[in-house]
Amino acid sequence: MFIDSHAHLYFDSYDDDLSDVIRRAKDDEVKYMINIGIDIETSYQSLQLTKKFDGLFASAGIHPNEALKYDKTASCEIEKLLKEDKIVAVGEIGLDYYRDRAPRDVQIKVFSEQLKIARDNDVPVVIHIREAWEDAEEVIEKAVNWEVKGVFHCYSGDQETAQRLIRKKFLVSFGGYITYNSYKGNEMLDGIPVEKMMIETDSPFLTPMPFRGRRNESSYIKFTAQRLADLKGLSIDDIGRITSFNANRLFGIAPEMEEPKIVYRIRDSLYINPTLRCTSDCVFCSRLTDPVVKGHNLKIKEEPTVDETINAIGDPKQYKEIVFCGYGEPTLRLDFIKDVASKIRGSGIPIRLNTNGHGNLIYSRNITTELKGLIDEVSVSLNTHDAEHYQKIMRTEYGTDSFKAMLDFIKKSNEAGINTVVSIVDIPGLDKEKIGKLAADAGAELRVRRYNEVG
Repeated sequence: MFIDSHAHLYFDSYDDDLSDVIRRAKDDEVKYMINIGIDIETSYQSLQLTKKFDGLFASAGIHPNEALKYDKTASCEIEKLLKEDKIVAVGEIGLDYYRDRAPRDVQIKVFSEQLKIARDNDVPVVIHIREAWEDAEEVIEKAVNWEVKGVFHCYSGDQETAQRLIRKKFLVSFGGYITYNSYKGNEMLDGIPVEKMMIETDSPFLTPMPFRGRRNESSYIKFTAQRLADLKGLSIDDIGRITSFNANRLFGIAPEMEEPKIVYRIRDSLYINPTLRCTSDCVFCSRLTDPVVKGHNLKIKEEPTVDETINAIGDPKQYKEIVFCGYGEPTLRLDFIKDVASKIRGSGIPIRLNTNGHGNLIYSRNITTELKGLIDEVSVSLNTHDAEHYQKIMRTEYGTDSFKAMLDFIKKSNEAGINTVVSIVDIPGLDKEKIGKLAADAGAELRVRRYNEVG
């Protein structure tokens, strides 16, 4: 599933075949499209399209290139449009110092006024910025003190600016231009978590390769998604799901994305979500605040039964591996793990357990011998090289004893003949050399996971 978060399907280039354009989009799994107004007239045209076609939403606003059209009447019209159910944002607003079709002081005033409208109506903003990043941040600060949410569409700034915007709870969106051979922003894309991204077409503009030079349309969003998938080491389905989840969080147009998952797919692996309970409260974990991973909501209301889980898995052979994971500590449900693993064991698909290594503490016995023959690989989160720092960042209910017990669990897993891996989150200041030695001494392989990149 995809959401085209920014299109202009009211342009006259669609006059003869708009129904076909939308049909092609639906055929290519673009479930929702947001038509973005650039002035009052096109905002109303966008609204009319939402009434004609299912899955279409719209925004209302004055583009910086049209800033001279903004007056009290326009302000009132935007306020009026925001009362419509399918108008989901104020936009496209911002600053454009590249084309400079309106005086810069006028652009700043109009941008500021529309930011206030969005804040006062509690709706997100869709922001257009070209060669005006410093002024843009200053305007948002002065106008609304960053008390709005929104997206910077067709993002063209640098990585440092993107990180600042993300810290202010904004998203950044990318279009077909990232598929061009001339695009120079791959390093910047790599540094931005996909959980902070959306994708768009900006139709009829910015047509992706291989159709560059033709009119763009929503069905072509798959080429942008594939480019991101290649850069991020994910599948195109992952990119579609994650960016759609983000679009729903911003615009509220796809509530089905929030359905809690007891099993969830990332790339070719299937993860089982047994519990949200945990023996740790890690400083970097969002288990209690927002347990989402790669566009999957893991905030289950009840822990799944064995039968529910087996039914949700379906044919295990469609996956490269099956992983007991989630945001909680899976070994708190040891019998569940053993029962599910035994039922899928015959499929020949590898089974992995991601754990904090507290299983032997939880049950006051060595559980690794019980996992032997059921679990092919155990991955234990280590994250530091000494007990004091471990407790500081992991905040376990067992205190500093948990560090020694966790290392012993790693050693015993290896002794039980289970392939054992130690994983660490790449938090600044970690002594990877010392952690690597601890892993080696316990007979385990070391893997490093990127900080703020889950899944």
